[in-house]
Amino acid sequence: PLPEPGMEGADEEEGGISTLLQPGEQVQIGSLNITVKKFFFHAYLTNQRIFLIDTQEKKLKVTAKDVPRDTIAGCIVEFSENSDPVLVVSIRSPDEEVKTMKMVFV
Repeated sequence: PLPEPGMEGADEEEGGISTLLQPGEQVQIGSLNITVKKFFFHAYLTNQRIFLIDTQEKKLKVTAKDVPRDTIAGCIVEFSENSDPVLVVSIRSPDEEVKTMKMVFV
């Protein structure tokens, strides 16, 4: 059957995303077209992690970046030069080093 008008690509969102989730994992919020270091991603926050999907990647079931929630040391909100909101996430690595990832919501 053909998709309903306006529903083209809807499978890619929810159907495609469900293939990336672990058992018991639930998407709490998602945002399309965020940037990290000038690269575009779709970002999803679940009850277990934040993950990014490269908008250029055609293979489903591939995440570009996975950040388990228990590795997040903190978050702050800033604004870019263009007044876009920026979520700055501090991520603790296994060796206790803290790095930041700036997610710009464009």
